[in-house]
Amino acid sequence: MTQLEKLPEFPGGQKVYDKFLSKNLKWPDRIDAQGKVIISFITENDGHLTGFKVERSVGNPFDSQALRVIKKSPKWIPGKQNGKTVRVKYSLPINFTIRE
Repeated sequence: MTQLEKLPEFPGGQKVYDKFLSKNLKWPDRIDAQGKVIISFITENDGHLTGFKVERSVGNPFDSQALRVIKKSPKWIPGKQNGKTVRVKYSLPINFTIRE
């Protein structure tokens, strides 16, 4: 299946997800690097997340932080197809950017 009726969603939407990230994401000690970690996971029928995987790495300290935060995520609103909740593989970018 390539197209869903409704994609999984962080409870509360994008603004709440952004607040969740900013509250929980910690910058690794190695501040001389930056980049985008992409984490994939499965949103299950009941909204809990499983099958975490780093799809794009920036390096272990960043990857570990991104995984830690996503694993800490509350249950999501599951995806739907034909009116029924379905398991969905989902990918999220987590940006580590130095701002001056």
